[in-house]
Amino acid sequence: VQSMKVKAGTTIISVGTRIITPEGATAVANLGDGDNAQGYGLGVNLNSAAGTIEMAVEADGYGVGKYYSADDTIDLTLGNACDTAVIELFATYGTSVLS
Repeated sequence: VQSMKVKAGTTIISVGTRIITPEGATAVANLGDGDNAQGYGLGVNLNSAAGTIEMAVEADGYGVGKYYSADDTIDLTLGNACDTAVIELFATYGTSVLS
């Protein structure tokens, strides 16, 4: 699921999730982009208690952030069927003033 638009010239420093409503059963997801589906998180638990915030960093991913020279998206890839989970996806970012 393409979940968040990223404009060219943006550096995404980190991506996280906050559980609004847990799934109620086993449910995990990966957070990434078109280059690395797990770049920002692997196995994010979508069945954690409501209010849980997770800032997962994948060891082989974008642990120190990623600069986007072209428009892209942050993607959520579900590992299980989900019909109850409600999550908030958020990112910390900066933009470049250089051209």
